[in-house]
Amino acid sequence: MSVYTIYYQDGAKHMRPVTTETEYRQLRDSARQKQLVAKARQGDKDAKRKLLQFNYSCLPNDDGTLKGSTRLSNTVGMDVDRPLPQWPLPPPSPAGREPADASMDWFEDVRQKIMEAKEKLSLMMLERSVSKGYHLVFKRHPEMSQEENLRWASDLIGVPFDEAAKDHTRVFFTTTASEDDLLYLDEEIFVASPPVASPPVASPPALPCREGAANARTPVNDHANSEFANSEFAIREPTISEPAISEPAISEPAISAPAISEPAISEPAISTPAPS
Repeated sequence: MSVYTIYYQDGAKHMRPVTTETEYRQLRDSARQKQLVAKARQGDKDAKRKLLQFNYSCLPNDDGTLKGSTRLSNTVGMDVDRPLPQWPLPPPSPAGREPADASMDWFEDVRQKIMEAKEKLSLMMLERSVSKGYHLVFKRHPEMSQEENLRWASDLIGVPFDEAAKDHTRVFFTTTASEDDLLYLDEEIFVASPPVASPPVASPPALPCREGAANARTPVNDHANSEFANSEFAIREPTISEPAISEPAISEPAISAPAISEPAISEPAISTPAPS
């Protein structure tokens, strides 16, 4: 299923499937929708905000909401806007039409390009937008991302897509079912289909590591690190002071050698007899 109309509930956008071409045309061709389109094309911004909204690129979340949906449908919605006119504007043509770069010539040229490529594009729907260009829907290439699909189609038809409308949750303010507004419709767009798996995201290549790069430091980093280290926000390790451990002094008793007194040795006195 690739066609969902948008409605609001509790302030959030919800998605409701449109399953038949008959229902799709009836929604676009209601009296209210025709009145809003006419007013919007006269510059009424409030009327444009009230127009029917459709999404063709994703499936709803489990609760029916649109925001944040990651499930892709089998088609891609694309917005093509008419380029802004150049200034100063060239004079109008004799027939009173707008200048060539802002005229219906652009619309006709782009319509032809799209219709000529419809087989290669696998075109599902083409409509005139309220004012600035076209909305088209084509079959998704599942191996490509949403943006890659848009660029592929843009290159094929030679017309740039609106860079502001490349998200798959983007909604389109639609117009009527008249032949001037709904230019092409393939009923296959209403066939139910399972979600399309998102293409794998390639990991970025690893940057070459130069020897010593891990430890390389620049003056800027040193300055920044120094300022941070000295700031009040720096995380500092608590200072742990360890008590000084002094070993007890061991006093050894003085050992004095005992005094040895040697006995005095006196030699015997020898008396010599006096001569007579």
